[in-house]
Amino acid sequence: MAANHTNALCSLCIHSHTANAGAKGMSEAEYREVLAIVGVAPETNRLVDALGVPIDEEYQVG
Repeated sequence: MAANHTNALCSLCIHSHTANAGAKGMSEAEYREVLAIVGVAPETNRLVDALGVPIDEEYQVG
């Protein structure tokens, strides 16, 4: 659900994943929290890239 909101991939996917999460017990407050995190995460990622924060060695690939 978060990836679909972040990438605006497909409104069908956004709605169906959101409905499924609600059916499994996600509250309105939890949904709003997901949206808040989804909104902040890309901004934080751009900031980290711009500052050149090094990637921890255990997360390096290749």
